[in-house]
Amino acid sequence: MIAIAKVLKPHGVSGQIKVIPFSKTAVSLHSGSRIFIGNNSSGYTEAKIDTLQKLKGWLILTLTSITSRDQAEAIRNGFIALPPEEIGDPPEGRYFIDALIGLKVFNMAGIDIGMVEDVAELPAHDTLVIRKGRTETMIPMVHQFIESIDLERRLIIVREIEGLIEA
Repeated sequence: MIAIAKVLKPHGVSGQIKVIPFSKTAVSLHSGSRIFIGNNSSGYTEAKIDTLQKLKGWLILTLTSITSRDQAEAIRNGFIALPPEEIGDPPEGRYFIDALIGLKVFNMAGIDIGMVEDVAELPAHDTLVIRKGRTETMIPMVHQFIESIDLERRLIIVREIEGLIEA
């Protein structure tokens, strides 16, 4: 599954949910769309959108299977996802966040920087959140810092930037 939006919280008392879209795919959903709710570790459950409202960068969804605030609360911080075949490939040079999580990161000298734990979607650009033990490193996903991304080998090579990565 490819996550296209995150469930932020319940909205109202009748089971509506407030979500933040990650992509144009999420914004193009409509009443009657089939989606999946959950996450990669616990799995996804199929759901159908009954109504959808667009508000200031968020979506308010009513799902046919969620009819109470308690049910909506149970999916807080979950993801709305679609099967990869329904989304297609991202544009050249772009990546689904799910595809980057878990990739190993090395600098050009072959030194292990850590593993991608998350991708922070910041106003200027997406930023890789990389963890190695207790050390967290954040590297902006811009060509000045990223040498290559190899999804098949599950590997990211970053350029050596003074002060960006502590040895």
